[in-house]
Amino acid sequence: MFMDYTELQVTTNFSFLRGASHPEELVDKAAEYGYKEIAITDRNSLAGIVRGHVAAKAKSMRIIPACQLDLLDGEYLLAYPTNKAVYL
Repeated sequence: MFMDYTELQVTTNFSFLRGASHPEELVDKAAEYGYKEIAITDRNSLAGIVRGHVAAKAKSMRIIPACQLDLLDGEYLLAYPTNKAVYL
């Protein structure tokens, strides 16, 4: 039995020394678990979003575009853009 769950912090291999899996592999595993969507949150980058989106589209899933922003004081925050204007 699958539960309704969305992973909101997945890091791909585009985050050097942090993530190990390709975006496509993460989408495949999420689909196996029955997830309808996941958020790809690479460090200071949206690098894994495109490959993740293509893989998710093929599985009728949704990628939530996001990124982990590392701040100068050592803290970090997760940013989830909500519309096209915030990318500019």
